[in-house]
Amino acid sequence: MKKIFIILAVVISFGICCHITMAKDKVIAKDYLTMKGYTIVSYEGNAKFKLTQEILAESPHMTGWEVQNVNPAKYIGKTINIERFIISNHPLDNWKQQSNTNTINSEGKTRVTVFVVNNKIIGGTSHPFIGEQILEDTIWSLDGKKFAEVHLQKDSEELTNDFLS
Repeated sequence: MKKIFIILAVVISFGICCHITMAKDKVIAKDYLTMKGYTIVSYEGNAKFKLTQEILAESPHMTGWEVQNVNPAKYIGKTINIERFIISNHPLDNWKQQSNTNTINSEGKTRVTVFVVNNKIIGGTSHPFIGEQILEDTIWSLDGKKFAEVHLQKDSEELTNDFLS
């Protein structure tokens, strides 16, 4: 009976600790976005993952890291906490894409994902808010910059090689 109580206490303590860390990361991310001049429209939730070479080599993850100012190699083996928000007063609020057949417009808001490691913001991504639709093939930095604006001196292949070596 005593062993069961100890195991239960450890499991509950671990759960509370994880919840507190995630809640703290939410506040850190929210404060960061507000400090940058963005207005929080809504909080969309969180997630976390441990960064590995294998995850980094996958297309959606690699694309997200390509628009960061940090080399993700230094975060391999670390837990990346992800905080998601809808914000306004962002460069992508007025984004528009035209093609021969239609026009896609942002709805005056931006969807952002903030990367937090050990209570520090290390980067993030942004997408124009166009309802439930997410533009999977296009990604911007947290501040709405494309790859070429973030990495003026490197091409995508060179950067990928840096990340994976």
